[in-house]
Amino acid sequence: ETPTQWSAARVAQATPVLQQLLRATLKAQENTYTALRARAPDALALCGSPSLETFRRAWEMAASRFWILGGRAFAAPYVDMFNFGEHANTCNLQYRSPSFQPVREADAKASLAQLGFEFYIRQNYTAGQEILFYYNHHCAEEFQIYYGFTYPPARPCKAQVAAKR
Repeated sequence: ETPTQWSAARVAQATPVLQQLLRATLKAQENTYTALRARAPDALALCGSPSLETFRRAWEMAASRFWILGGRAFAAPYVDMFNFGEHANTCNLQYRSPSFQPVREADAKASLAQLGFEFYIRQNYTAGQEILFYYNHHCAEEFQIYYGFTYPPARPCKAQVAAKR
C-alpha cells in the first residue's frame, strides 16, 4: 500500500519528507488527471471514465512497474514481475546496442530507438530459487512512495529530494 492510500491519521505520523513527497505525488496525479479530462476526454472514456481515486491507483500500479532507459519510462512485461532483493544477491540490467555490445547508461540517451536491455545473473541459483532485482538506490521515503514498502538499509531522504518533485 502506497502512502496515497493511507488514512489522514497515518499520514500525520509520517516523516515530514514523506509528507512532502506525498503532497507532490498527489498534486502530480491530480494535474495529470485534470489535463487528460480537458485535453483527451476520449482517452479516459475508453478506460471507463475513472474517478480521480481510480486514476491514482492506476498511476501507482504503472509507476511501480515501469523501467527507465535513457531517461525515458517504458514497460517491460514479465521483467516487471521481479521482486526486490538485496543489491549483492540480485541480477543486473545491462543496456545493449543492436550488435549486442554493452552500452553505458550515459550513452543510452543518444540512441533510444536502437537500444535494448538484458538481465544477467551474478550468482548461481538452484532450481526453484527466486531471482531478485535491486530496483534502485532510492532514499527511504522514495521506496515508500514508489513501491509501497520500506527498505531498512536505505538512508532517510533529505528535504531537497522532496522539493525536486
